[in-house]
Amino acid sequence: MIAISRNPSCQISDALAWAYSSELRARAASRAFSARVTALLIWLTENGLQ
Repeated sequence: MIAISRNPSCQISDALAWAYSSELRARAASRAFSARVTALLIWLTENGLQ
């Protein structure tokens, strides 16, 4: 949610902060996802070789 203020520069900085934080959340989620996939592949490889 972007707070609506009378100061346009404040609105712009709020929008930038919101975009930046959502970008960080997306990157963290994709990192967690690839870590999970990597762990799954390692587990499958180790169990497949036994």
